[in-house]
Amino acid sequence: MRIYVDIDGTLTDDPENKWGNIIISRVKKVKEFIDEGHEVVIWSGNGTDYANEFCKFLDIKPYVAVGKPDIYIDDRVDIRSPGKLNFESPEYLNGE
Repeated sequence: MRIYVDIDGTLTDDPENKWGNIIISRVKKVKEFIDEGHEVVIWSGNGTDYANEFCKFLDIKPYVAVGKPDIYIDDRVDIRSPGKLNFESPEYLNGE
């Protein structure tokens, strides 16, 4: 499974400040996903360098760490029709 995980406000408690307080239990769950063989993509609206710095600091070894896209372009709109993209809230990482 490919799993995309945001940093600020998801793996940290503050979406507005750099990293805020890191939520260790969620980081641990992300590492478990990676250990289970899932392709985990860590992403952030703050960019690719920021995402990589975060991963390095916490020893997270994702499939890739990138900035969030501003736009995506795909020839197959039927792959993910509107409302069909699987979404989970940050609490999903808490097992909630």
